[in-house]
Amino acid sequence: MNFILTHSLLLPQAPAVSLKPGIPAIQALAAPGRIVLANENDLRQLTGSLRPTDRISSINVKKALAALVNKEPDGDTIKIQLPDGTVVAVRYLNGDTYETHFLYRKQGDIADRQTDANLAALGAVCTWQEPRGKVLSMVPDPLVVRLLVKGTDRYGRLLGMPLKHDADIGDIPEGEIAPDSPAFVRLLEASVNYYLTQTGNTFTTFYSDVTPVEIAVFLSALRFAQGNESGIHKPGADQTYTGLTVSTAANLKGNIPIHPVLFRRLVAYYSKNKTFDADGFIKFLRDNPDHMRRIKPAYTDGDIKKVKGKTLEALLETGDVCLHDIIEIKKAGRGSGFVIRLTEPMENFVRFN
Repeated sequence: MNFILTHSLLLPQAPAVSLKPGIPAIQALAAPGRIVLANENDLRQLTGSLRPTDRISSINVKKALAALVNKEPDGDTIKIQLPDGTVVAVRYLNGDTYETHFLYRKQGDIADRQTDANLAALGAVCTWQEPRGKVLSMVPDPLVVRLLVKGTDRYGRLLGMPLKHDADIGDIPEGEIAPDSPAFVRLLEASVNYYLTQTGNTFTTFYSDVTPVEIAVFLSALRFAQGNESGIHKPGADQTYTGLTVSTAANLKGNIPIHPVLFRRLVAYYSKNKTFDADGFIKFLRDNPDHMRRIKPAYTDGDIKKVKGKTLEALLETGDVCLHDIIEIKKAGRGSGFVIRLTEPMENFVRFN
């Protein structure tokens, strides 16, 4: 896969599949195997090929404005305004943060702190509705967002990596950028996503469109955060791997410091069940599987030299791993419920759904 850079903005190839009912397959974003950067004319062409209510496109670096006021941004999602006024969501790649509003459930103030870290990296100072809800105002307004975009997800959100507001990408020339080139690495390291990883404000999470270089770069940032015990890596700050006690939906109130993927599954389970049952939860996960493949241990240290020239397939072990395969549930002491935890780090996997 090659990347093309013009006007300091990465634009993506999108898969030639229908994203959701009513949205046509996106085939014209880029040539096969390429991620393309577009100028304003390219942007108008691409957005014009989709229905006005479902426009998914790359964004011109000089025209993309943050659409935060009257919205509810979180630690890994913002909204931006395209040149024609269309507002679209951007879901950050390679990270997953505590939930602020999943099925009306929130992981507490810890989620707000990750949101604040995200907005600060974008250069936004926001005034919020209290209790924390929508953004009432922001400074500066308007706020220009420089963004690397790499396709869309099944919900029609752009998948991207905004650059930090003070990022200096230097003299990267226009033209093709190989995904294992120093120029591409510099762009990744200038992203908000990278900053959030390096400061312990996101859980490193990879999906099937990730490149080997991205895996190495973001795992390197993760190892830095772990070494410095930053954010979620501070001892006792997160209970994903040490264990969270659950018994009823009431357990999911206040600060819930567990990996957001596990939080979402628990919330969905409790939406259908009043109390927690270990066997019932495992069955729920089996009926709604998360398909993953494990990254080979040799490639989990963040060494970019090891992945240079390799395909994603070369980095992955064979065989399907699901979330229920890496969950441990034990009885809590004194009959007070169950202790649930993940037995393997989620950053060691690439998710395929």
